[in-house]
Amino acid sequence: MRTKQQLLTSPRRKRRGFSVAELVLVVFIMGVLSAVGLVSMNLKPTEAEAAARTFAGDVCQAESEAIARPDLGCVIKLDTAGKRYWLARPATPDTPITNVVTNKPFLVSFGSGAAGRLTDVTFGSISLGGDSVVQFDGLGSPDQTADATVEFTAGGETYYVRVAATSGVVTVTRGTVMTVGQSQSLGGAESN
Repeated sequence: MRTKQQLLTSPRRKRRGFSVAELVLVVFIMGVLSAVGLVSMNLKPTEAEAAARTFAGDVCQAESEAIARPDLGCVIKLDTAGKRYWLARPATPDTPITNVVTNKPFLVSFGSGAAGRLTDVTFGSISLGGDSVVQFDGLGSPDQTADATVEFTAGGETYYVRVAATSGVVTVTRGTVMTVGQSQSLGGAESN
């Protein structure tokens, strides 16, 4: 009969680990699952989101232009049929101002120029007080009596840009437009 010591050190009683084949199989399965997970996640913003955020930034630029040049003011005008908008002076709302960065007209056309990759973007509903213009005064306040809202759609997604009538604060909202006092969970994710 063997002693306890002999049983523990016996060649038949080896500690068994994982074989190389088993480890390779597990790593392979983890790699496949990771690849499937990454493909299913949309890591880049949608066209609708990119268009809405671009527009929101340009609204802020229009406010800044109006503050910098209170004697001239600034408007942002939409051409929904042409899928474009531009910054202009109130006296000449159909003539884009010069973009100080590019030294070209401050005109954004979805599907061309800097917004060239945004080919599927369309304007949805627009609420700008009955016209297609938001004008900012020398304090950066919009000329709207109610919040101005512009809807962007592409690829089955919708984003809204809202310009608060009282403060000029710009927000981007995914999904349904949020009204004052509405629950966050009803309106989707909101960010500034």
